[in-house]
Amino acid sequence: MATKQIGTRKRSLFVVLTFSVILLLGAGAFVIRSQDNTIGQIAQNLNAQKVPLTSIEIKDRILFRIEIVIDSTGQSKQDMWNAQLAYREAALAYRYGLPVGSVKLTVIDVNGKQVDWGESFFSSSDPSRIATPPAPPRIDSTTARGMIAEQIQKLALVGMQLDSVAIAKSAVAGYEGASAAIQLTATDTEVAEKEIPLLVGAMRQFMEKINQDNASITIYQITVVDANGQALLEYLWDLETRTERSTTASGIEPWYPHPKPTAAVSPLATPSLLLSSPIATPPK
Repeated sequence: MATKQIGTRKRSLFVVLTFSVILLLGAGAFVIRSQDNTIGQIAQNLNAQKVPLTSIEIKDRILFRIEIVIDSTGQSKQDMWNAQLAYREAALAYRYGLPVGSVKLTVIDVNGKQVDWGESFFSSSDPSRIATPPAPPRIDSTTARGMIAEQIQKLALVGMQLDSVAIAKSAVAGYEGASAAIQLTATDTEVAEKEIPLLVGAMRQFMEKINQDNASITIYQITVVDANGQALLEYLWDLETRTERSTTASGIEPWYPHPKPTAAVSPLATPSLLLSSPIATPPK
C-alpha cells in the first residue's frame, strides 16, 4: 500500500512539474512575442516621423534593454531632434506594448563612425510613465502659433527678433500631440546671450500654460542664430518625458543651472536627462 501511495505522489508531482514547465514556456514565448511587437511599433512610429532609423535591437530580454541606431543628418539640430524622438518612443512604449527597461542611443555620423549618445534607464516612477497622453487639441495650430509669437513679442527680448513659429501635428497614428519649432535671430550676439535664460525659462512656463487649454504641444525646439545664420543655441524640451537637450555655439556661455522653475513647471526628473554640448558635437 505504501509503495502504491509513493508511486501516485510521484506521478502527481510529475504532472505538476510538467504543467508548470508548459506554463513557463508559454509565458516566455508570450513575453518574447510582446517585446518583438513593441520594438516593431517603435520602429514604425520612428519611420512615420522620418527619423533615419538604421536598426533597433533588443540587447537584453530579461531587463528589456534596447538599442536604437540612427543615421546623422550632418546637422546638429536635426540630430538632436531625431535622437529625442527615438528616446521618447522608447520611454512611452508602455502605452501600446511592454515597458522598455532602458534605451541606448547611437548615432552614425557622416563618416560612418558610431557615436554613443548614452543609455537611459526607466523606472515605474519615471515622468514618462505617469504622463497623461495628450487629448485632441482644442486650440488649432494657427491660434497656437499666434499665441506663441505674441508671448515672445511680450518678452521684449533685447538683441533678438522672432523669425518663425511652426506647429506640426505628430505623424504617429492615433497620437494627438503636436510639436513646435521656434527660430529667432540675434541682431546683437553679445546682448542676446544674456537674454537666452529669459527666453528658455519663459517659454517652458508658457507652453505649460497653453497646454492647460489643450494645445497638446508635447515637444518643442528653440533655435537662435546669428546674423550670418550660424546657430548660437539649439534647445529642446519634451513636456511628456520631462527631458531637455541643448547645444550652444563656441563662445556662448552656458546658462546652467537653469532658471528656477515656477510652480507651473516641473523640475527635471534626474540630472542625467539633461544633455548639453557644443554645436555639431553630439551629446555623450
